[in-house]
Amino acid sequence: MLMPIREITASNFGIKSSFVSEKNATMQQAESLLEHDFLTLLEWDSRVAQYGTQPLSIDWVDIDGKARKYIPDVLVTYHVLATSRDPFLRATVFEVKPIEVLRRDWKIFQPKFRAAVAALRPAGIRFKIVTEKHIRTPLLENARFLLSYKTQRFSNASPYEQKMQLDIRRALLSMGETTPKALLTRLTESDIRKVQYIPWIWWLMNVGIIKANLTKRLTMASAIWTIDTTKSIPENLT
Repeated sequence: MLMPIREITASNFGIKSSFVSEKNATMQQAESLLEHDFLTLLEWDSRVAQYGTQPLSIDWVDIDGKARKYIPDVLVTYHVLATSRDPFLRATVFEVKPIEVLRRDWKIFQPKFRAAVAALRPAGIRFKIVTEKHIRTPLLENARFLLSYKTQRFSNASPYEQKMQLDIRRALLSMGETTPKALLTRLTESDIRKVQYIPWIWWLMNVGIIKANLTKRLTMASAIWTIDTTKSIPENLT
């Protein structure tokens, strides 16, 4: 379990918030809304094994020879299977900042970011900066939506609900690439039954059985399929 090394308070450009994390089996604290959004992506990304906010302290010396400490925002570790498939994927420390703040205060941030890169490199840990450009995309909205179906209620499906899941999977196997709307039409003519099937389509997508291009807004007309695809998060986040 990755725990923060200091108490998290609201930053100068955001507010403190809590994030319920199933992966970490604990509450994570975010010091801005942008960081909270980033944690949503990490919680959803199936490659991520664990993550923690304010995870470590890096000692560095400024230009005047004064000792400083830098505590980055988030440390992310990945599943072994994910790293074996992608040799460039490894534990990463992320700094989450708005573009405007980076531009305004770059001279302040640059030396401690450089110190972080140098300190983390021997341990094989990468350092990466992410902004709203990387985070606030259609993928974020899709992740929020799909995570709402990753609850205990869906994990404890009744026999009737398990059969609905099998119905969906069998229909997809026979149809190949299709859309949620077409899939529902194939499954049943009853509007009531369609409403019952819909949550299980999203649940199966959330757990990776149903695939879609989630870098685009998910709708009932989106293309879906069952064949495994490439990475679930854009390259600029890894």
